[in-house]
Amino acid sequence: MGCGSGILSIAAILLGAKSSTGVDIDENAVRIAIENNRLNNIHGDRFIAYSGDVTNDTKLQDKIGYNKYDLIAVNIIADIIIGMSHTFPLFLKSGGLVIASGIIEKYLQDVLNNFKGLGFEILEVNKSEDWVSVTAIFN
Repeated sequence: MGCGSGILSIAAILLGAKSSTGVDIDENAVRIAIENNRLNNIHGDRFIAYSGDVTNDTKLQDKIGYNKYDLIAVNIIADIIIGMSHTFPLFLKSGGLVIASGIIEKYLQDVLNNFKGLGFEILEVNKSEDWVSVTAIFN
């Protein structure tokens, strides 16, 4: 979620993922992510990217697909993570993970409370200076 340059998708595929799907509200980010995947010899249906607002666009949600992902990676500020997090259970398989980073430490509890309220179990919290990442599982 928030595919940016596509680096997380590229890393996932190079580390063994069969495929990756990128979603970003910014059309330029989607274009750049597609190009960066091509530059890394990732072609065809191994990387698919969509542009749009996943929080309220049911047609986009239909395209992304329901209950089919093992992992969602999101590296955006806490407010945006919380704002889109209600969609995570739609897309994840049971037992799927969310790795959320880009969180400033003072907003950590807000993210944790939000995830728990959606039925996620918090597996891990990592801190580096004032930045935090959260790994959670959806059962």
